[in-house]
Amino acid sequence: MKLNLPNKLTILRCILVPLIMFFMLAPLFTPIWSRILAAVVFLVASITDSLDGKIARSRNLVTNFGKFLDPLADKLMVICSLLCLTVAGGMSYYKATDVVELPGFGSTAFDWSFMSPSIMAWVTAIVILRELAVTSLRLVVASSEEKIVVPANWMGKLKMVMQTVFVMVALLEPVVFPWINPYLTWICMFIMIASTLVSGVDYLKSYWKFINPSK
Repeated sequence: MKLNLPNKLTILRCILVPLIMFFMLAPLFTPIWSRILAAVVFLVASITDSLDGKIARSRNLVTNFGKFLDPLADKLMVICSLLCLTVAGGMSYYKATDVVELPGFGSTAFDWSFMSPSIMAWVTAIVILRELAVTSLRLVVASSEEKIVVPANWMGKLKMVMQTVFVMVALLEPVVFPWINPYLTWICMFIMIASTLVSGVDYLKSYWKFINPSK
């Protein structure tokens, strides 16, 4: 099977997902390097997400294979990363407290653990529920008499951006700001949840006539 460049980038994103999971969960590196390496690979995967669609549209390389795999790769990247954040929050490996010498602050002890597993479990469940609901909605609308293809709107794109930002911040905030509570992670988490829910509700409202149980 001959693949064009956008499809190759999409497949690369799928291949990078297990590598992200490996760096997050395999205790082969120090916690700080586990976070940094996972963040770097996640960033590369996110860049391929931005590039494949732009290249496909600009060069008229849009294919059914790409339409199928691109959203699947996006969901795989985000959901697997959130699941790893959930699991890593309960790993003793990430709960080791280090002492760092910070200029102007002296010796500062901090915990390398990810966010609470119970909180991350709820966050991940919300994201998965939204993705399943919108995917099911797309299938119903596409199989209707109108055979409408539900496009990604700006709210859906904002949701994807915020999910990417949240994962990056959750990984890197303890590295960049180890002496404070994870305020940025909390802020990004709430914005991500809001954008995830609002975009999901927007899709349901726009295409409610196709799933309205009273009809």
